[in-house]
Amino acid sequence: MILLFDGNEAGAAGGGFYTTCFSIGTWCRKALDKTIGLPSPFGSDGRVLSFVANQAGGYGQQMATAPSALVVGSSRQTYVPGKTFLNESLWILDATGQIIAGNPRRPINHMIQLLVVPVQAECTTFESCEQLKLQATDSFLSDGMAEMTSLLDYDILLQYCHLDSPDVNIMFFVSGSHFLDVTGADESDLTTLRRTLTISCSQCEPGWSRREMEIIDGQGTKQRVWTCSPCSRNQYVIDSNQHKCEQCPAGVKQPRDR
Repeated sequence: MILLFDGNEAGAAGGGFYTTCFSIGTWCRKALDKTIGLPSPFGSDGRVLSFVANQAGGYGQQMATAPSALVVGSSRQTYVPGKTFLNESLWILDATGQIIAGNPRRPINHMIQLLVVPVQAECTTFESCEQLKLQATDSFLSDGMAEMTSLLDYDILLQYCHLDSPDVNIMFFVSGSHFLDVTGADESDLTTLRRTLTISCSQCEPGWSRREMEIIDGQGTKQRVWTCSPCSRNQYVIDSNQHKCEQCPAGVKQPRDR
């Protein structure tokens, strides 16, 4: 049997064909059987699979799959809690290694969930890691038209750092959607759709004051954290990491706004 995909066109992805499976495995082959009504073209039983002159408006001119891997790149490694916005970049790849991207008419967005957890947190799944988070969960859609998604576009602030460690972990998870079929998938199959990035916490800068506190995580455990808070225009601080903001003495002339 020869399976020939010739001269097909897709508005977004997979000119020859597209599958919402995130990997080409056993249960994915079964899904393909139902989708195209033919024995799976990925078998090694002598069948010939051919793609000729197929086109896609987004990615995968011949063939494309749903997200298979999440790639995270960092342009900085230290952050001031309470002040610095995360500026990591994200790429999502399909099972053939192609970067997933749509177009203005057919954007391909995927929900990304972001957690900030202590470096010593022992968790793997989103549900277990969310119980240990140091700040509220951030959820955002990947850029549906570009190959790269920048976190700077979403104004996600690192709010807290852990008192017991100079570092924190930033964890990213790709959620299931109508673009991504995870029905029946084993949790171990989804490891490539999450990434952990360890970043360092920088000390408070001049004009800011360190503030320590306790928060209660999802397991009811107290987490000791710290952050930086800005002094107001009528305040000063001697050592940003040891002293609180103090009111300026009466009669002190304030600098003019530039």
